[in-house]
Amino acid sequence: MQILLDFLNMPETVDDLRAFILKCGQRMLDLSPEDSSINSNLSKATKRIWFGGSVFSLIPKDHYDLYVTENTIFPEDQGHSSLWKELKVLRGSYILFIRTCHEGAPDLDFLCELLSEAHHTARRFVRSKDPFTPFLALIRPSPDTLQGLIAADILDDFINGRGIQYRRIVQCLNCGKWTLGKSTKIAYCSITCKSADHYRRRK
Repeated sequence: MQILLDFLNMPETVDDLRAFILKCGQRMLDLSPEDSSINSNLSKATKRIWFGGSVFSLIPKDHYDLYVTENTIFPEDQGHSSLWKELKVLRGSYILFIRTCHEGAPDLDFLCELLSEAHHTARRFVRSKDPFTPFLALIRPSPDTLQGLIAADILDDFINGRGIQYRRIVQCLNCGKWTLGKSTKIAYCSITCKSADHYRRRK
């Protein structure tokens, strides 16, 4: 879940995006230490990501050592504004999923879409008595895209019985940060934000 929260809270800069991808890669290594392909895929992922039919380079053109296509966009091309738009849409899809968890039952169709993004070979999710612990036969992930890294993090939570925690993901009413609250009624990321928001409302 931490990868998802970090993505929702990530500032829109190339450096922050690269740092986020590196953190994701470490998480994948923790899940699958025997998978030698992760380091190779991660090295490429910190240099470029795919979105909307375009390749967005995360490093300057003179340091880019991967294959360059006609749809490769470099930071100096000032084409990354479209990248942030794509990431905003992606964030929106995760927020909608979180809302279904708040309502009492996660969107299983969305979880099934995550299976393909995380490169899993598995059967579809099937409801169990606990809607936050659906049944599924699953192999370990080896994602090589930004969506795959986030998808693997979410799937790992639901397969290992931590899905119920998604009911407690909240966006702080004061600073806007996404966090895991202690209960479904908590709406602040910290006591400081709670006090600041209450003070502002009293003014």
